[in-house]
Amino acid sequence: MARAQQPREELLRDATALVERVALQVSYWTEPVVVGFRSNGAVSIYFGEDPVYQFNCDDELRRSHWKGQRIKAQQRQLKLLRQKPDSPRLQLSNTDLGTEQTNAFVDELAKRLELLRTAVFHRKLRVIGQVPEQPDLLPRLHNWLESLAAHPTIALTPSAQ
Repeated sequence: MARAQQPREELLRDATALVERVALQVSYWTEPVVVGFRSNGAVSIYFGEDPVYQFNCDDELRRSHWKGQRIKAQQRQLKLLRQKPDSPRLQLSNTDLGTEQTNAFVDELAKRLELLRTAVFHRKLRVIGQVPEQPDLLPRLHNWLESLAAHPTIALTPSAQ
């Protein structure tokens, strides 16, 4: 999740695990949206610095950064990752997100994905950068968004595979 804390300009330049990536200015949001594809097809979407949604190669949500919290998928449940305060080294504890927060999270995710799909379909956006410069990634992004369920599945693990 370290990439979630990098400024979006650096993501476009430095997020080499995302072999294809595009930065978009979409009227729904003040911050640019960066979408990247891993070589295995896994997708990450950065709505500015927060939220961030990362999917595995089966298009299941695997990790997120939402409202300043790190979240991971575990056994099709969402878990908050919190640093243990008394640990001499970095250790994270898992806490269930809870039903109410999970529902709010999934609803927001679904709304954001639908708005992005609409913007891509109607070309109500501006491409502000892309790596590599060719081919146009908007058709690939549109196809990926169209293939998702209305409410994406939560993955078994936080792995990109």
